[in-house]
Amino acid sequence: HRAWLLVGLTILFVLAVRVRLREMPLERDEGEYAYVGQLMLQGVPPYREVYAMKLPGTYAAYAVIMAVFGQSASGIHLGLALVNIASIVLVFLLGRRLLGESSGVTAAVTFALLSLSPSLLGLAAHATHFVVLAALGGALVLVRACEDQDQRRNAESRSRNSGTGFAFLPSPRSIFAPRPFLAGLLFGLAFLMKQHGLFFGLF
Repeated sequence: HRAWLLVGLTILFVLAVRVRLREMPLERDEGEYAYVGQLMLQGVPPYREVYAMKLPGTYAAYAVIMAVFGQSASGIHLGLALVNIASIVLVFLLGRRLLGESSGVTAAVTFALLSLSPSLLGLAAHATHFVVLAALGGALVLVRACEDQDQRRNAESRSRNSGTGFAFLPSPRSIFAPRPFLAGLLFGLAFLMKQHGLFFGLF
């Protein structure tokens, strides 16, 4: 459990920093997202009272955050802290599956520290945080689907060599279709958060 311990300590550090700075005034883009999110909580659809070139995903995310944590800068930044923590965990899980446990920890810690950098506007609840969360989730689901497919191919190969056939294997549609579909939904959600998320889906 050493890897999870290191990731947990990193998350505690990130949480301490973000909670301490939760009262920071909203930055320009944060103000836009918060205003549209507030209107959505009042039942006003996006783009009826506010004109913007951004897609509605981040506005909806702000509405959810403000509904849970309150319509204030503090509430928005607490919601951001949870989004950031979820992204750190996903970076660890993805890095561990692709390159091993130590690489996953290194990636998670590096991502966590960079996400706190003022030069990267990491302390502000920009759309980037929401894009990254959805894209990481999509990538992790897709990697797991590929691993399952490899396991199924290996099982088929063993069955073919032993001459027992494939009757014991469930239908591929019932096992593997949901995960690629979920990955597509998450990559689509990354796009809805901001147009730049499209490139994660293309990748």
